Amino acid sequence: MVQKTLIFASGISFGNTCQIVQTAIASNLFSAVKILSSPQTQNINRHLVSMFNAKNTDFSLQSIPLNDFINNPAEFLSTSEELNFLIGPSTVENQLETFAALCAINPPRMWSVFEKRTKSGISTREFRSFDVKDSVALVEISSDEIHRMLPSPVSSLLREHGIQWESSTSRFNYHINFDSMRGNTPHRQRKWEQKQYATINQLREHLGIHGLIITHSPLPNHWQKQDGTLRRLSARQIREVSK
Repeated sequence: MVQKTLIFASGISFGNTCQIVQTAIASNLFSAVKILSSPQTQNINRHLVSMFNAKNTDFSLQSIPLNDFINNPAEFLSTSEELNFLIGPSTVENQLETFAALCAINPPRMWSVFEKRTKSGISTREFRSFDVKDSVALVEISSDEIHRMLPSPVSSLLREHGIQWESSTSRFNYHINFDSMRGNTPHRQRKWEQKQYATINQLREHLGIHGLIITHSPLPNHWQKQDGTLRRLSARQIREVSK
């Protein structure tokens, strides 16, 4: 029997990697998944693999160092495997190098994650093959599930900053409340703003740029006139919400 293997180079977003793996297992379209891990994602992907393999003994899940795979893909693939390549996660360079390595063995069937956001803000995501013969909705992961699978240091970081998991978007949410600085001096406000910006960068290092949604309460009138770091950032990367 031909083993249908899904291969992808993972990005930093733990939630995205976790959702891809869960969907591949639940879909019955694949019998194996190989996650190609960069030095930055290797430890967390190994943790994810160990968590899944403890529960899914009839499904083959591996984390493989990306550079090792690119340099010698034949070491990690068999001639009996049907290769399926998911593009989207990781950097463009990593994806192109992975694709080239796969083509050296056998041109893979191509897949992507298609995402659509409705006017009401609800996000739907699905696996979709390039030949449009197969598509499957991505499994929604609950907050309890994602926190059970997180490594302890990352889980502690999220608790420290009050990070919430949004199952509808499969992303973490960090909310900034400007009202907490109401009545403080401009100097304290700027110090607080710099601390918030440092926190955002720290969270992105652990969760990925695309794995983190940043929201903030409406800007107070006096803050709208400031040319601070968060104000410049909010124009592109932070969404205002009324909470």
